[in-house]
Amino acid sequence: MPPRPAAREPDSRESERLVVALARQGRRQEVVQHSEDALRLNPDYPEAHLNMTAALQRLGRDAEAQRRADRARSTVLPPGR
Repeated sequence: MPPRPAAREPDSRESERLVVALARQGRRQEVVQHSEDALRLNPDYPEAHLNMTAALQRLGRDAEAQRRADRARSTVLPPGR
């Protein structure tokens, strides 16, 4: 029997594709969970922050969504803007 290939961790872009598919299906809590996974891989990944922001808003978690939106802005804008 041939050896099994080593498992590899998904990169943040792979997580992003999964999150987009989940969002299209309305699976918002899973969007939040997988966005968190993507952000563990790359904490400055603005798309993951934005996807999480949208999902949190749709879940009615507005304060969390605002914090996440602020974090997304800080990843793409220079300090003080």
